[in-house]
Amino acid sequence: MVNKRRGVIFSAVIVAVVAALFLVDSVAAANAERNLARHLREAENLPAEPYVSLGGFAYLSSLLSGQWSSVTVRSRDMEIEEFGLVTVNADAINVQVPASSVWSGEFSDSLSELFYARLQFDGVALGAQLGISDLLIENYKDISPAGNWEAEAIFEGTPPGADDTVSVLVELRIHQATVELTPTEVLANPSDVPEDEALDAFRITFPSGTLPLPQNPTRIFVQGGSVNIESEQRNAHVSPEDFLPRAGEEVDFK
Repeated sequence: MVNKRRGVIFSAVIVAVVAALFLVDSVAAANAERNLARHLREAENLPAEPYVSLGGFAYLSSLLSGQWSSVTVRSRDMEIEEFGLVTVNADAINVQVPASSVWSGEFSDSLSELFYARLQFDGVALGAQLGISDLLIENYKDISPAGNWEAEAIFEGTPPGADDTVSVLVELRIHQATVELTPTEVLANPSDVPEDEALDAFRITFPSGTLPLPQNPTRIFVQGGSVNIESEQRNAHVSPEDFLPRAGEEVDFK
């Protein structure tokens, strides 16, 4: 009976210790994430703090490993001149940081195994570029909300001067760091706009260096009603400002 009671007490102590460690780990991670989010907002004069996530499970293991397993920053609906409201998700994998960074969330010029960013253009943002206020973007083959990545999309909207909506098939491509959205086929055109003009209404090109990404784009696809453009770099040195949308050569943040 005594041994059983001791076993119960021992188990309770173990549970309490694990719970305490988990609480300390969560508090440390939340503090570092809050500090980094605040730093980004103040340094870049953002209207709101971006979403920040550091490390992974057992955050304080970074004190032993000398690295964050991941750094994620999501900047949603940021107003950028010439682009309107855009969303950028930036992630770094296995970022080498000193112990002080684990506590503070501050880091600079830290080596990352992989760094990538994704720019999302929804129908409103891309429609503003095209002058089409009612632009809808859909996957070509799988039109479900969780459709797979595709390099072809259906654009539907009312081109300037048209009296009805037009639907076209659009190829999404990157050539020498230039993003090209090229309409290839008119799928529906009940308007009085000639076919060649209907195609041109949905055509757009983003030259190299003009997108608010930290590096040149390497991948483009449509998913979830948005055109997604990604950049990727291995063995990159990253600082907090690299995780925010970056203005192109002739684009300034508001």
